[in-house]
Amino acid sequence: MKKHAHRLMKASTTAARMDRNATLRRAWCAAVGMAARIASVEAVGKICDEMADLAGSDDAKDRALASFLAIGLWRQAPDIAKKHGSALLPVAYMGMFETDCGEDVVTNWVDVWNEGCPSSDAGLRIYATEICDICVERLESSTQYKVKQCAAVSLGALADASNSSVNVDLLAKAASALLKALPGRMFDGKAAIIDALGSIADVDNASAIWERVGGSETVVNAALKECFRGKQPYRAAALAALAAILKSARSAEHDFFPQIQKQLAPLWSAADAPSSIAATTAAADETGDDATAVDERNKARKALRAATVASLQCAGAAYVGGDSKEKEKQKSHFKVILSAISEAMHHERDVRGPVLECLAAAVGRTDRSVLLEATVMPTLLQCATQGIKDAKFAKVRRAAIALLEKMRGNVTDQAFKASVGEDIRSLITQIAAKDSDPLVQAEAEKLRSALMSR
Repeated sequence: MKKHAHRLMKASTTAARMDRNATLRRAWCAAVGMAARIASVEAVGKICDEMADLAGSDDAKDRALASFLAIGLWRQAPDIAKKHGSALLPVAYMGMFETDCGEDVVTNWVDVWNEGCPSSDAGLRIYATEICDICVERLESSTQYKVKQCAAVSLGALADASNSSVNVDLLAKAASALLKALPGRMFDGKAAIIDALGSIADVDNASAIWERVGGSETVVNAALKECFRGKQPYRAAALAALAAILKSARSAEHDFFPQIQKQLAPLWSAADAPSSIAATTAAADETGDDATAVDERNKARKALRAATVASLQCAGAAYVGGDSKEKEKQKSHFKVILSAISEAMHHERDVRGPVLECLAAAVGRTDRSVLLEATVMPTLLQCATQGIKDAKFAKVRRAAIALLEKMRGNVTDQAFKASVGEDIRSLITQIAAKDSDPLVQAEAEKLRSALMSR
């Protein structure tokens, strides 16, 4: 039978391709695995190469068939399948992020990946180059947007799994392909491309990656352009990615704050834009459905608040801060951020909490002489007070206390105590004595003790 095993595998593969019954298709795929037990290494290698070709097809049916053939081989002949892991496991990794082939296909690829690798981290260390090459090729050459989306998500996941020892050249290749894929036609799922760039920005040595793809200015400009394209969800994804990119790219030599202020400042007050909400409501009113109008109005308000938060986070990420050598520029930029955030504090909690966190991060990079200025410290304390008074949302109170802690850590203890008035001390004492959130209460107690100490 051994000399006929190859023909059996080919016949079973053809039958699986033609059969419309899902149960029979699985049976034929399992038959391929059974025949592989007695087939030669070369014959199994040819079948595995065919599976990899099917997995790279633009046709969702071919990609689905590849997953069933792969899991059939792995279940029926695991020892044989492991010898051909280099052909199957890289495509299995990308297959785990399929969106248009059904849950069974994703499950198949997940099982192949988990059974074929000692661990996920080990699999990535072994096959990172092959995975990157496959995803880049699909991103650049596929005519199907779902395939491009899947490739981008896979590259983002590869970056998320990376650490300080990541191969910079590998992620630079991925970043270059993603940047090339940004221009052009918008499509559902394109946000995965900008999301993947944001994931690469979170890698420890992202600045070295940007240098290999034209410099941080190129990457920032590309992401900034996407913030004004497409529908609101895509713009929100672009803003989030831009914030991560700015965080990784900012330096004394690369101060992007003036550019961000010029282009994103209108979004800092986006949540105050009644005209956009009115236009959305008017469009919904044409349907004659009051519930639809209310729902659309609420969605529009939420989207505008999200734009306010994301654009302010970009400003905070672009803010360089540093020592007193650039004091005047630092002071000017910090006051712009502080003014915008103090204006945003009158919005709902999904704005107040994140912008307080953004402000705390900026305070941590600001020279103490700037913080202690007569026009700065009172505004900072006012923002913190507004957050502490938020009795309903613990996240906002926690962010406000974190802001005060950051201020205390960046100015002298004596100066901080002298600046904090009795009203804030009283609020902190009340929260330290009783709060609905134990974590907030513990943090408030820590701050109260610091204020009471001599």
